[in-house]
Amino acid sequence: MREAILKSGILRVDQTMGTRLPASLDFVPEPEAAALGVLPHSDLQPGNVYLIVDCGAGTVDIIPYIVKSSSPLELGDCVAGDGGLLGDMFMKSALVGMLWRQVAAQHNLSDIDKDHLESQMETAWATSRRHSYDDLGSPNWVVRLEVRRRSGARLPDLPICGPDIVREFRSVTDGIVRLVKQQEDAVMEKHGVKPCFIIVVGGFGLNEFLLSELHRCFGSRVVPTGDAGLYAVRDGVAIAGIQRHRGADATAVVYRPDTAALIPVRISTQVSRHSYGYWAGYGAISQLTWFLTKGDDIPVGRPYTIPLNIAAFQQVFGRCYFSVYRCPHPVRGTLPTSAVEDVFEFCHVRCLDPSILTTGLQLQLSTQVTGPAVQFSIFVNGVPVEDSIHKGKFEVVLSDH
Repeated sequence: MREAILKSGILRVDQTMGTRLPASLDFVPEPEAAALGVLPHSDLQPGNVYLIVDCGAGTVDIIPYIVKSSSPLELGDCVAGDGGLLGDMFMKSALVGMLWRQVAAQHNLSDIDKDHLESQMETAWATSRRHSYDDLGSPNWVVRLEVRRRSGARLPDLPICGPDIVREFRSVTDGIVRLVKQQEDAVMEKHGVKPCFIIVVGGFGLNEFLLSELHRCFGSRVVPTGDAGLYAVRDGVAIAGIQRHRGADATAVVYRPDTAALIPVRISTQVSRHSYGYWAGYGAISQLTWFLTKGDDIPVGRPYTIPLNIAAFQQVFGRCYFSVYRCPHPVRGTLPTSAVEDVFEFCHVRCLDPSILTTGLQLQLSTQVTGPAVQFSIFVNGVPVEDSIHKGKFEVVLSDH
């Protein structure tokens, strides 16, 4: 996506207009944008934890945020979020698959007007998604499919009972409930509290059956956002853009209609989703020093840096570099790779002019986390390498994995 945007030229100054400043490019994780879009409109107290359940067409992402300050409103990642392929399209696919199986069990599909039947299935989906478990759970709730032959002759309607629909819907919603419970447990383990509210946003968040299942499992803590949740990501991206344009310490201002108040808001920290380590230049080459642990808080908009031992750079086949490794588990300290599971090489940090490593440079490895993405860069004598006289002499290359 980044490459496509750069190639489009949209970031360049429009010479014909002569007034637009060069644009910058940044990405905002969707759950972060959703949080910025909806949380300022809630009554928040320091220490409160909120789960944002972002329900989209393909995925459902769950991110907990903790309120660090209420004035100005400052939010931080609480624990590493989670998500899965559990969106609207998978619930629809489960229902439609069941309908086709029932039709095939009673009719010869080669003799069926499939276009007409598919339109009936669309109607069944649109109808059933507007009903909660209280409706669909009743054996008396029935949706009837009108079945026709290709010749146009009508066959007996096919009744689909609510409990059959419930079974298919729960093949998706049970996964969402499980994710929410896992996030609750993670928050409890780290902070000793349960989330105050579970805020549901996104188009799939309007699905009545999904909401009823969440209410059934988590009670009144579930907060549907209705139509406002449809625009939470859009609004949150605008807020994040304002904040990042003004700098890390700046806040965006959100209008809260119910109180006619302007609320400053920003997200100040995010949580690392993985652990990262490297060979620090001493001991056996298999000894990795883990400088960032899954679950660690990382400041937003500020570099998170560690001193970098120049001895970590190795000369291999004419290249001078060191490797950063990633692991999906919490790991700390210096450990042999054999003691840590699921370690793989994440990226290389290359020095394109090895002679500068002998000039007494003070190097730092900088980490910036944006949702699930992490970026590494080099600081030289306390400033980003691209702002120093050594610009262009280091590069970070993602490994093939």
